[in-house]
Amino acid sequence: MYDSESQRLLKTVLQADSVYDIGLQMTLYCGLLENLAPENGKEIEVISVIDQLVEYIKNTKLSESQKNSLENYLCIGKKESSRKRCLMLSELYAKPKYGQYNTKDILNDAYGIRSAYSHGADCSNKYSGPAPYMKLVVLDIISGYMKAKQAIVANLQ
Repeated sequence: MYDSESQRLLKTVLQADSVYDIGLQMTLYCGLLENLAPENGKEIEVISVIDQLVEYIKNTKLSESQKNSLENYLCIGKKESSRKRCLMLSELYAKPKYGQYNTKDILNDAYGIRSAYSHGADCSNKYSGPAPYMKLVVLDIISGYMKAKQAIVANLQ
């Protein structure tokens, strides 16, 4: 299982582990999982409504830059959020619970800290919640992901 991809992933874990600031640490962990999580589109019905809204915007008296901005914003909504993609990834490869916290709570706390950090908040008082278990979640996901990938390659041979 030790190849260039697993080496890159584990190097990111080591980098996150060496950072004192939990906000930056959660940013690295969440980014690593987002890198592994496949992009999923939303349901056909949701995409259809978004397409209708885009057509409506095209026929308004807004400036072209306003129309383009709104259209780009709406089109982002056609894909699942990063957080949801990572939650689905964790359902595949992580344990349901770490310590006293379930995996969903750990991921949600990590994303909350990441968001706060990205918007300039002080995250130094966030060490008491579920987020410190994020490293364990990430390591289990990497392990499961790499094993699944290895099994696919073995089946192709």
